[in-house]
Amino acid sequence: NNIAKGLLEMLQLPSNPKRLQQFNNRLGVYEETCKEWLLMAHGCFLANITVVTVYSNLGEEALVQAIQETELEILFVNQKALPLLLSV
Repeated sequence: NNIAKGLLEMLQLPSNPKRLQQFNNRLGVYEETCKEWLLMAHGCFLANITVVTVYSNLGEEALVQAIQETELEILFVNQKALPLLLSV
């Protein structure tokens, strides 16, 4: 619940689900399956934010394709993946 509240506040999204639908409310998760992935996904579900899974083992091409096809504006990554993200 705290993650959901933090996401809504950090992203400056309304907590009212009807108003939330007016926004591109997709959040990409570029991470290996782990505790942090699950916590972020659960927070998104509680905040009515659509999760876009970007599998980190598929490489740079898959990352670019996922961002473009889903028009991602927000991507959750770990520090290790940040250099790759910044290079695409």
